[in-house]
Amino acid sequence: MNFRELLINIAENNYLNLFVGIFLCYCGLNEAWGALHEDIRSLNFGAHHGIIVIGLINTFKSLSHIIKGTKT
Repeated sequence: MNFRELLINIAENNYLNLFVGIFLCYCGLNEAWGALHEDIRSLNFGAHHGIIVIGLINTFKSLSHIIKGTKT
């Protein structure tokens, strides 16, 4: 296996992408938790809100690939 194939295998690993998505959600929520309601109400969005969205998208995308892969 050459370096290119290794990078492709890492990038396309659904379980790694699921972990990254969950980790991004955790980091974003950890940063935003104290003022999340106030930020949403006043439409004061920061980078941590974007991290939460990216984490959710990554998590759901990975879960859909994992579920499709386990169907027989």
